[in-house]
This record gives sequence, C-alpha cells and structure tokens, in this order.
Amino acid sequence: MLAMCCCAEDLNQEQMITIKQDLVMPEEAPVIAHPVISGKTAPAAPEDPPQGSADEPNHFTVTVDRAPGTFLGIDLVAAGKVCMVDNITENDSLVGEWNRTCDSSAQVRRYDRLCKVDGRLSEKGKDALDAIKACQGKVTIEFERPNILEVRLPTGKGQSLGLRLKAGPNFLLVTNVDEGSVKVYNSGVDQSQQIKASSRIMTVNGKTVSGEELMKEIQRSADALEVVELKVLTWS
Repeated sequence: MLAMCCCAEDLNQEQMITIKQDLVMPEEAPVIAHPVISGKTAPAAPEDPPQGSADEPNHFTVTVDRAPGTFLGIDLVAAGKVCMVDNITENDSLVGEWNRTCDSSAQVRRYDRLCKVDGRLSEKGKDALDAIKACQGKVTIEFERPNILEVRLPTGKGQSLGLRLKAGPNFLLVTNVDEGSVKVYNSGVDQSQQIKASSRIMTVNGKTVSGEELMKEIQRSADALEVVELKVLTWS
C-alpha cells in the first residue's frame, strides 16, 4: 500500500504559509502572512523555469534596498524546511528590477529556495518567511536553484512508494521517506538527485492539478499496480 499522510493530520508539524510580497512596504506595520487553504482546483501554473547551464551556480545572492514605498515583488510559499518562490511580479518591483539588470545566472526564478537573509541561515521555511518580512534597508538575500527530477517508480503488489505526503495548493509536500521504492531509487543516485523531506511533487503522470488531486492520482496508480511518473523539485 501507498504510505502517505493527509494534510489535516499533520497540520501543526508542517504548516504551509504563503505571503504576497507585491505589496508596498509600509512605514511600520509588517506584511501579514496568510495560511494556504488547499482546494480541488489548482491555480494556473506558469511553465517550469528554465534549467540553468552546467556551470551556473546553484546558490546566488541578490542585493536590494528595501526602503519604505518599495516592494520586493515575489510571492513565497513556506512548508517544512523550504521557503520557495512561487511567483515574481515584474512591475516596478525590487526583484523585477534586479532581474532586468543582473546576469541571467543571478536572476530570481520561480521555484528558487530562499535560504538566507543578510547571511542568516533559516533551518525552517517559516523562519525564512519571517526574516524576509522583517527586512528593511539594504538587504542581501541568498537563493538556491532547485533540482528538477523526473522519475518513474513502481507501485502495487506490496511495493510501497514509502512517501509521507501532504497536499499543498498545487503540489505535494514530502514530509518523510520510509521504506519503499523511493528509498530504493535514492540509494542509486547522487544526493542532489534524491527525493527527501521538503521535496515537492509538482506533477503525477504528467498531470498538473491541485495537491488533493495529485494525491488521488498517486493512489489510483498504486491501486492499478502501475508505474507512477513524478516531477519533483528538491533542494540541498
């Protein structure tokens, strides 16, 4: 059987939070983060970001001046250990201006992970979210590019994937990897290519739908004893 956890069963351990950064920074009051509510209809998903070249750095830094009246222009989703860029607003935003003037290897893209704010490493996604909300003045932000994996895994006849999952708005969050076909897959690949806790499953069998529907598609494949095809984002 497929091992997985429903979102409601593990809410306190793996709270998922989004923040809209396309708001003007106020003089005093911070931007408020809002909880994600999973729905059956997934938001429209932009195309995958372009893959970087082999010599492109995996980590890069962005420096902006977060003065009153300015806005970063990035939407973020925090869950588990990862705070991920979900969208970029180009209209007169700080990140939009950075992307227009910097080298392409240092452009902020969808699915980049926010790692550090002013050199401070955040072990949890929520901590990174809190740090970026509180920043003012000249700020240096470190991002990490995702590894985008496309894997085919067997299911059924006692062959569990061994994944514990929670449904996000348009992805599945991996909360743990137990014994099963994913652990077998991980044993044969480099660490950078492994599926691990805080990885995000973006498509199942080529389908881009809501997290709840992705969960159902994995279960359907397991019930039909089929090979399941996953597109997964993972970071270090």
